[in-house]
Order: sequence, then structure tokens, then C-alpha cells
Amino acid sequence: MSDEIMKVLKLLENGKINAEEAERLISAVSGQSRKTGFYVPPPQKPPKMPKDFVRKIEIIPDQIGQAISAAFGSMGSNAGRTTFPDAKEFAIKVVSGNLDIVPGEDEIAFDGAAWPMKTAMENDLLSINSINTNGTLSIPAGIGGTASAVSADVRAKGIDGELRIEQVSGDVRLENCSGEWKIVTVSGDVKIESFSGKMHARSRNGDISLKITGPGEYIVDTITGDIEVGYPDGYAIEMNAKSREGIVDLAENRVSTVVTKEGKISLILKSVNGNIKIIE
Repeated sequence: MSDEIMKVLKLLENGKINAEEAERLISAVSGQSRKTGFYVPPPQKPPKMPKDFVRKIEIIPDQIGQAISAAFGSMGSNAGRTTFPDAKEFAIKVVSGNLDIVPGEDEIAFDGAAWPMKTAMENDLLSINSINTNGTLSIPAGIGGTASAVSADVRAKGIDGELRIEQVSGDVRLENCSGEWKIVTVSGDVKIESFSGKMHARSRNGDISLKITGPGEYIVDTITGDIEVGYPDGYAIEMNAKSREGIVDLAENRVSTVVTKEGKISLILKSVNGNIKIIE
């Protein structure tokens, strides 16, 4: 791990940049360092990266998160339930661990362990920062926000709202969610079960799986990861799918489904090296 990449991850941890900016900086730094080593700069078309090589790269942020947890976790953690009755929006940033996001009742609440747990309120915006987190964030209906992580896994279940998830590594899991979402990851897989509404899921190296339950607009794009999308019969389908180097399997019999329901499913699926497949 070069000093330059460490600096980029530190900026992400401190909230100075977001996951998309970290991805661009890491790509730029990696490209410069590779020119002086064994790596040969690619031609106009990027070469397809072997999966095992990609996976070796992906574990680097996890190793950083584990080292941070080992260094600070022994100093103790804040455990229990903390409520934030005045918050109308949230921004939570974690380095390692696990974060679950679930529906709440009347106020935002955090249950579990976090070391350290630093909070701040500015107007109606709640900010939570933690190095090592294993807990659950409960949010009432109508509350939106952002969850950013370095190597922590992020899971959301039963959420209807406007949310954004930013990841460096670690996996993202959604189940029975709806609304307007954006997910941006550098590596790690994204699995979205039972979603309806508006979704933009983007990953550099991870695979993305999306199962749609209703009409809406869905954009999925990757660099090296594969894309799988399933949707229900009966809706009008508008689809644009292409991969520069991968295989595209649109399952034409599904695309031409008979329209029996109101609403339209709009799909934009893009990859550079990954495969794209429509599943049952």
C-alpha cells in the first residue's frame, strides 16, 4: 500500500472527500505507480482484469480497516441506545464493522457498539462518525441521508426513502426497500433484493445483483463486475444494455413480456468488462 493511497483513504475517513472522489484518486495514483513497475499501460480499450487479480486488490482496504480496528478496539467502545429526536436527515461515516439501517418510529436512533462515536447536529442534519461500528441505525419514514464506509458492510431492510450509500470495500445488501437510492462502491458486491422506485447502483470491481418488484428507473453500471437483473412480468420494459468486452444475455422472451400492469420499468445496464444477464 503506497503512502499516496493511504492519504486518499485518510481523506475519505475524515470526510474531506466522498467515495467517488476516492475512487478517482486511487485510480490515478495506482496508474502512476504502475508505470514504474511491471504494469504496462493499456491501449485505448482497457484489458479485462482476471477475477483473482481484482480480488487481491479488493482486500487492501479491508486490511486497513482491520488494522485500525485492532489498534483502537481494545480501548473500549460506546454501547447501548442513543436517540436523536431533532434530526431530520443523517450522514453516518464508518471505517470498519457492520452497519444495519432499518425503519424506526418517531426519531433517529442508534443501537449497538461504536468506537468512538462522535455526533454533531447542524440545523436538522445529524452527523455520526465512528472508526469501528457494529450497530443498527433506525430511521423514521421520510428521513433521508448518506451512509459512507471504508471496509464495513452496509445492510438496509424495509426502508422507503431517499438514501445514498458510498463504499470503498465491503458489501452492500438491500432487502424490501423503495424510494430513490444511489449506491457507489469501489469494490465489494452489491445485492439488492425486492426494490422498486429509482435506483442507480455503480461499482468499479464488484458484482451487482438487482431484483425489481415494481415500475421505476434503474441504472446499473460496473467496470469489471458482472450485472444480473430480474424483474416481474406484466410491466412495459424499456431497456438499454451493453458491455464492451463482456457477454450480454437479455433473455429476449422476458423483454417481450405481455403488458398487463400499469407503469414502466426503465433499465440502463452498462459494463466495460463484466457480463450482463437478465434473470428470472
